[in-house]
Amino acid sequence: MFDKSQQLMDDVKDDIKVLIENLNSRGTWTERAERDRQALIKHLKAAGYIEFEGGPYRYNLFTVGESCLYDVPLNRRGHLAVFRGKRIRVVCLRSGKFKRLFMAGIV
Repeated sequence: MFDKSQQLMDDVKDDIKVLIENLNSRGTWTERAERDRQALIKHLKAAGYIEFEGGPYRYNLFTVGESCLYDVPLNRRGHLAVFRGKRIRVVCLRSGKFKRLFMAGIV
């Protein structure tokens, strides 16, 4: 679990950030929003991001398209243990009642 105080603003300017901003520019969920989400997932997979499910309070991300940066501690366990000691971007890509689909990768 990451504390809210450990969350860093996602200010990395790259092609993934452009896709995240496109997804977040939606007013409502439309076919265009779903296409943008699928394009983002495709780019994240190509960039080596891993996919995992988790609770929104665990990562402090609640809506589709939200992203942030975290510095992963050296003693981290679970899905993000592969990123120990690195700065990562975590992106929320699907919401549900109790779980979210996240993708994470090194920035």
